[in-house]
Amino acid sequence: MTGHPDRPGVTDAQRRRADKERLVIEHLATGATYGAAASTAGLGRRTVARWMEDAEFRRRVSARRGEVTTEIVGRLVASSHEAINVIRAELQSGPRSADRLRAASLLLSLGLRYREQHELEQRVQRLEERAAAAKRPGAVDARGDGDVDVDVDDDGIGDQR
Repeated sequence: MTGHPDRPGVTDAQRRRADKERLVIEHLATGATYGAAASTAGLGRRTVARWMEDAEFRRRVSARRGEVTTEIVGRLVASSHEAINVIRAELQSGPRSADRLRAASLLLSLGLRYREQHELEQRVQRLEERAAAAKRPGAVDARGDGDVDVDVDDDGIGDQR
């Protein structure tokens, strides 16, 4: 679409197209099929498929999907304290031993999973920092092959030599 839909000089047709694009983007970002997204905007499935061939439109869908995911994760995190309290209450005072055992197993499983995720995030962040450092002027390329030399130490992450 050319022009911003809220600026003077934008035609009604451009404004309608922008509205339909926003509607389709929202639906695609939340998991709708091309057909379902098209239907909500009064379009054909092939129109949405054609729009998705455009790199800028795909980027907008992807960006909105990222925003939606961030919103969902935020809501889940906000509810996690309450959920953990429910599991802990079941662990401490569940009416049946099977219920208490399931609660204990769930807490252990979630705790390990979150710890592993946190450690993985930290390792990825360190790798990204090291990769950025390797791109800086003065990074060592002793072999002359275009790759900055790295040494993997006990943390399993390559350090620049």
